[in-house]
Amino acid sequence: ATIQGLVDSGIRNIYQSREVKGDMPLYQPGVTVLRHFCLVDSTFMIEALLNLGQEEDAKIGIDRLMFLRKPDGSCMDFPRHWKETGIALWSLSRYARLTGNRQWAEENWPTFQKAFAYIIGLRTGDPPNRGLLPDGFGDAGLLGVMPEDSNLRWTFSGLRTAIETAHWLGKEADAKAWQRDYDDFQAAFRKAAQRDMKTDAKGNRYLPVPM
Repeated sequence: ATIQGLVDSGIRNIYQSREVKGDMPLYQPGVTVLRHFCLVDSTFMIEALLNLGQEEDAKIGIDRLMFLRKPDGSCMDFPRHWKETGIALWSLSRYARLTGNRQWAEENWPTFQKAFAYIIGLRTGDPPNRGLLPDGFGDAGLLGVMPEDSNLRWTFSGLRTAIETAHWLGKEADAKAWQRDYDDFQAAFRKAAQRDMKTDAKGNRYLPVPM
């Protein structure tokens, strides 16, 4: 009963925090400070709704992501919060796969292509994040813009999921080209991560978020 209560309250929170703004219902992470569509947080609500089988309600969130698209292929809410385009790419891929909606994915494939190209185009040539993302806003308590790794986490998830979706749709030319870009991106990350690894007082190896 306690576990069911937690599930029920979580579902209620998603719906009760939703508001209509600009003729579009928005899923919001909060009702005070975060009383707006946060691309990162709201994406997790879309995922939750899909897992609840609420496909039509999840589509409302997907439509909002599509509304936030920019002509250059990015999908961002906060400046230099580079992970947002990766998370949007992940969410669009998850929506297509979890609903089995191949037609929707086919119709919107140019969005996937432009988002992927935008991310790859961000790769900077400046140290310490050479071959990775430009200095960014990491969120989660990190103040300011700096060379950091948290934006990479969701960027890689978005790229990887898009490659899986390309295979799912039989778009092998895109999948092959994207895999090459992804592998090169990963190689640059592994090189930087090896450089930045630290050891704590108990001998545990870890990668700090700031480079």
